[in-house]
Amino acid sequence: MAEPAPTDQANPDRWILVAGLDNLRDIGGYVAADGRTVRWGRVYRSDGLAHVQPDGLAALHALRIGAVFDLRNDVERAQRPNPAPFAGQGISIDHGIDFFGGSLLHPRQTYADGEALLATLYLGMVELAGPATAEVLVGTARSLTNGGSALVHCVAGKDRTGFVTAILLRALGVDRDTVLDDYELTPPGHLLPRDVPFVADLLNLGMGSDAIEAFLGTPRASLAAALDHIDDVHGGADRYLTGVGGMPVAEIDALRQHLLETI
Repeated sequence: MAEPAPTDQANPDRWILVAGLDNLRDIGGYVAADGRTVRWGRVYRSDGLAHVQPDGLAALHALRIGAVFDLRNDVERAQRPNPAPFAGQGISIDHGIDFFGGSLLHPRQTYADGEALLATLYLGMVELAGPATAEVLVGTARSLTNGGSALVHCVAGKDRTGFVTAILLRALGVDRDTVLDDYELTPPGHLLPRDVPFVADLLNLGMGSDAIEAFLGTPRASLAAALDHIDDVHGGADRYLTGVGGMPVAEIDALRQHLLETI
């Protein structure tokens, strides 16, 4: 099992220790623009569930998860299926980049190059994954309405999961810097022990080790570029979800109703 995840010093209960996971956390506790706070125990973000150990399943059951949203693609889901009780709904988050089919990787040698590549990934999600993101959030709202919590995950729980979580938190009115702080909580390099072959593929294709470190990490500037694009081009998270995503305004209101509270 991976080393224990770092602790959010402001909210030490954010991290949830489950055997087989190293990036499972609650998105509660953040303050929204209207002074209300995101409720604890409603929405969780995580790395892939395929590695959950038998005793970890009981811990997941205790979270009263009513809906699981698996953001991986079909091939990833087939290669590493979730344990049966948490198979969930597959909603692929597309970024439009074929990393292994072109020359996008080998020019990337420095840490800044890796940051720029990751920003390209997130900007691709902005343009292509709006409907899928809205579908996840509509499903989340409905799970909350039915009294269950929701869990969103991909492989590492940082890129596709980080993108969807960021849009959700921004739609709830959580400020940009706090959203980026949440993104950066993913343990540095936690993907490496699990996906050594993937790193080897990147190296073999000519990508430099410093660039790989940034690409597999959570450099703040990379997600910030996507959030800026959503604000500047799409008019903010709400308009992005209702416009590009086609999400009904009533579903955004339902998310706020179930996820925000006055303390």
